[in-house]
Amino acid sequence: MRFWKDTSGRYLDSGAVRALLAFGQTPILDGFTARNGRTYRAHIEINREEWKLKVRSAGWDGDSASDIPEYEVNTEPLGPCPMDPSHKVIETATEYTCE
Repeated sequence: MRFWKDTSGRYLDSGAVRALLAFGQTPILDGFTARNGRTYRAHIEINREEWKLKVRSAGWDGDSASDIPEYEVNTEPLGPCPMDPSHKVIETATEYTCE
């Protein structure tokens, strides 16, 4: 399973990945970008049937708030892989993936 760092126009930071691993979804996050350029709020969840991430919209951003992302790679494992807990989720330059 891989988590791409850019999901619907929003940088997926390690805190969001930790929430995905612990709870199966993130809290509501700002800064997703629709095809029409508008930003919206959403949470990301793990679709366990297809082993993909699913973005669930929570509505349009009034102020288009977003955090400035950090793109540094931290090589320390983030937690167990949802598909095989004997493996760890690690960060690469472009994605989060199971070892």
